Amino acid sequence: MVHAWHSGQRRKAEQLEEWEAEAIIFPSMQTINPSHAPIIIKGWITDCGYNVQRLNVDTGSNVDVMYDHCFWKLPESIMSKMRAPTTVLSGFSDESPWPLGCIELELELVDDNDSTRTPAVPIEFCVVRSYSCYNALLGRVTLQKFCAVPSTVHGMIKFPTRQGIATI
Repeated sequence: MVHAWHSGQRRKAEQLEEWEAEAIIFPSMQTINPSHAPIIIKGWITDCGYNVQRLNVDTGSNVDVMYDHCFWKLPESIMSKMRAPTTVLSGFSDESPWPLGCIELELELVDDNDSTRTPAVPIEFCVVRSYSCYNALLGRVTLQKFCAVPSTVHGMIKFPTRQGIATI
């Protein structure tokens, strides 16, 4: 579980649009084999048109993390928006590292065949220097912003779009 230690600001309740409030239903457990694999998805950073593969959905994290090897692939004009970190990460790789910085990027989630996307949502990433086979970790706050529901047993994530419920 990754935590950022900062002031405990609460988010204001938001009114959902009708398509965002559509029921999300997973298949019966009788029809699937439970998955033990992490939920890995892809996204689109709209600020620069960058396709990000291997986003790990981490339901235990309250921080969104971008690894430095992904950050350095962004255009310089986007990298220059990184701000100094204001918090240390706790519970990250059994250490408490200071991030290299923080950056807000507009992110869309994309389904498996690139046919369905969520609307872009601003995500605050903490950029860290650490080895990972993933490019970023998406935590609980981001899942809430997308109204996304992951199921680790099913090995999938579902989220509402204007075209209906998308499944990855």
